[in-house]
Amino acid sequence: MASSKSAIIDVDVGARREAEAQLQFQEFTPSSSGVAELDVKTYSNDHNLTSSDQESQSEMEPKLLKEKWFCSIHQQNKANIDFSKIDLETVMKCCHDETLTWDIEPVLSEEFTAELHCINVYVGLILDKKKTSSIVEALNRISPIPELTHLKRVAMLKETGLCVLLHLVDCLSPDECVRKLKEKGFDFDGLDPTPFRLGVPAFSPKTRKQYENSLFAWPCNFFINKYLEKVLNGELFDSKDKKLQEHFMSVALHAASFSSKNGGVGVGCVVADPKKNRIVAVGYDLRTCHSLKHAVLVTIDLVARSQGGGKWPVENGMWFMQPTMERYKGCKRPHDPSDSFSSQYLCTGYDVYVTQEPCPMCAMALIHCRARRIFMGCFNNGALGGKTKLHTVKSLNHHYEVFHGILKDKCAEFCSHIINAVE
Repeated sequence: MASSKSAIIDVDVGARREAEAQLQFQEFTPSSSGVAELDVKTYSNDHNLTSSDQESQSEMEPKLLKEKWFCSIHQQNKANIDFSKIDLETVMKCCHDETLTWDIEPVLSEEFTAELHCINVYVGLILDKKKTSSIVEALNRISPIPELTHLKRVAMLKETGLCVLLHLVDCLSPDECVRKLKEKGFDFDGLDPTPFRLGVPAFSPKTRKQYENSLFAWPCNFFINKYLEKVLNGELFDSKDKKLQEHFMSVALHAASFSSKNGGVGVGCVVADPKKNRIVAVGYDLRTCHSLKHAVLVTIDLVARSQGGGKWPVENGMWFMQPTMERYKGCKRPHDPSDSFSSQYLCTGYDVYVTQEPCPMCAMALIHCRARRIFMGCFNNGALGGKTKLHTVKSLNHHYEVFHGILKDKCAEFCSHIINAVE
């Protein structure tokens, strides 16, 4: 497997606050069993450590990790360190002052992004405001409008004044609307006897933007979804989250290069545990060798291996977390009621990073294994936004969140190179 290095910088805060860095690089190579073997090599700057110094340093390492150690992106760039290969713990301690060259965007259902759609109704002008309450009570009893329960029955319109919803147009003329209401026993006392037509919001607003737009037509009942607003406003992920996302997608791109070298279509995939900020499995596409070996399915099989299962052989460049004795029980993670991430499904609580948009088969597989979130590099006429949005189908028994745009240009460029090579 390609070398994956982790770097940690130990900073000795002295009078001049100058750092003497000790970099530790860990090189991972796959064993015959497919589980990564760890070969640790230590490199020092301008000095060599004795064996006693190394032992002392290893004893202090946990404390230093928590209290003293940090790394700087600028220092890493000067040292020509490949950021995609730095250990996750180092990423967590990075200063995030560099500007990201990509934006992450959600792939949402049309109901959250649709423009205001109106439906025509007949509206009556209230002449006697003292009778507003009795008018509304009578209309709710005699002529309810179940399709428009998201609308308030009465509204103050700037151009006309206080008005009340009477009836859907339904191909009725104003006179027919009045006659139909009178036949039901409604008294127009206090109302203008000639209703007028008006367009009002046809659906309940799902976002604050939709709600604000609907106010220009007719006031609505609206309950804000704070999480959704964070997603829409780009406030869900902070700089630390984005650097981790960039790291995971960089690993997926690295895996994609193995795919192209081994005759695949150049798609890489990473499954990560967001609770512990670590990679669970890394796989890539080999569909030219086996029609089912898409990157997502291969990586899911590697996740199964991390839990004591799995069927397909582990190829060079693939990796999965070693299964522990706890993971061998039933080949599944134990369910902890206090932990919403644990479950009897393979990928419950896990995030999936894939360089290209998954196809319908892979998208459905991610639903079956209960993935938490899917991060795509670029669209590819797949099932998560390109041609359809499988994750928005309400009849499915699981729904994950989908985002795109991480290292979008690199993923798209890699994709175009593979397509040109195939052609």
